[in-house]
This record gives sequence, C-alpha cells and structure tokens, in this order.
Amino acid sequence: MDSSQKVDAEMAEEYVAEADEIEISEDGSEATFEQKIKHWRDKFKQCDSEKRQAMEDLQRGRAEFLNAKRMQDEQAKRERDRAVERVMEDLLPLADSFDMALTGKGWDAADANWKKGIEGIRAQLQALLTSHGVETIEATNVPFDPNQHEAVMQEVREGVAPDTVLSVLQKGYKRKDFIIRPAKVTVSN
Repeated sequence: MDSSQKVDAEMAEEYVAEADEIEISEDGSEATFEQKIKHWRDKFKQCDSEKRQAMEDLQRGRAEFLNAKRMQDEQAKRERDRAVERVMEDLLPLADSFDMALTGKGWDAADANWKKGIEGIRAQLQALLTSHGVETIEATNVPFDPNQHEAVMQEVREGVAPDTVLSVLQKGYKRKDFIIRPAKVTVSN
C-alpha cells in the first residue's frame, strides 16, 4: 500500500468514526437522513477545499523550486563565464609579449627555425583564446567607442573625421558582450 492509499484509508476510518457519532442529533433524537446527507456534503466540501488548497500549495512550491533552479543555473553560468574571462584576461599579457616579439626590431635578424617556433606558439595561444570565444576588438579607422576603446593619445590628421581611431597601441579583447580589455588607441582630434 503506497502512502496515498494509506492516507485515503486513514481518512475513511475517520469518516466512519464520525458517522457513528452523528447518529444522534443535537436535540437527542436520532439524526434524519437529510441531516446525514448535509453533514457529508459539508465534509465533502471541506475535503475538496483542503485538496484544492494542497494542490495550489504544491503547484506554487513546484513553481518556486523551478524558478530557484533556473536562477541558480543562470548564476552558475555567469560565474563560469566570468571565470573563463578572468583566465583569458590573465593570458592577454602573454599575447602582447608574443605580438611585440613578432614585430620587434630583432625579429628580422632571428633564426628562421626560432621564428617558426615562436609563430607556432603564438598561433596556439590565439587558437586557445578563439576557442573560448575571445575576439580582438576592431579598432583601426573606426569611430571611437569609449565602451571598446581607451584613448591614450590624440593626433591632428587632415582628411580624417574627428574621433576616428588612427592606430592601435595595444589590442583590445572581448568575449561575447563583455569587454575583457579595451583597445588602447590613438584618436584623431
């Protein structure tokens, strides 16, 4: 016998006990059939009301549980995303060092095999960043956007609209809508 059948059996026993009690009416005479019917209708209404309340409570509890679970899942996803972004942010100085090495004055004089190795490592690092959704912020010859760019220099240049990014001093990176690091740029004045 499962728990719901057990509860039903207990309730039936309770009602039988109550039925025995109502054989005598309030004035001491035997209860009429109509009084018994009224009594059981009232009991039925009460049980029906209690059942409805229990179902509403159950549905409300289930909805609250599902909402809490959804919110917890969303929070966990945000925390995972932020953890990835922090790790990616920690890797950016390494990417900057590779970029400087690949464009530095001594690069042309370096051994060809050494160059190939450094370029391969830089490509692996770029592949790692890309695999985690990290993108370089496009910055040259675009309107200055304070959400994506950090102006570190201004320069007057004829034929160029004001607030146009002229050059990138340090690459900026983003992941989805999150700016990991803004691009440091020179802007037209």
